[in-house]
Amino acid sequence: MRGQNKCSLLLVPLLVLVSICFANLSNVVLANEDAKSKVYIFYLGERKHNDVELITSTHHDMLASILGSKQASVNAMIYSYRHGFSGFAAKLTESQAQSIAELPGVVSCPSS
Repeated sequence: MRGQNKCSLLLVPLLVLVSICFANLSNVVLANEDAKSKVYIFYLGERKHNDVELITSTHHDMLASILGSKQASVNAMIYSYRHGFSGFAAKLTESQAQSIAELPGVVSCPSS
């Protein structure tokens, strides 16, 4: 029984060390993705209506359809153009921007 306790005591620091390594690795992956991201501006043409909150919501929906969640779209969006015209600026990877540029309703997408 005492041998099992020693084994358990040695296992705890090892598990902590492995957890720290994985946490650091995930930070490196996220930093690498962020380094590959840049700001893209999507022009969607004229506003379809005057409700600016609904316009922003449709922008988030468009982003979420590519990014996978509403929270990811909120994190990526930098600005919602909703007064003179419809569009938004978002920090994305090139492949994400390309996917959004191909969605119906996107008129143009020059990167900044």
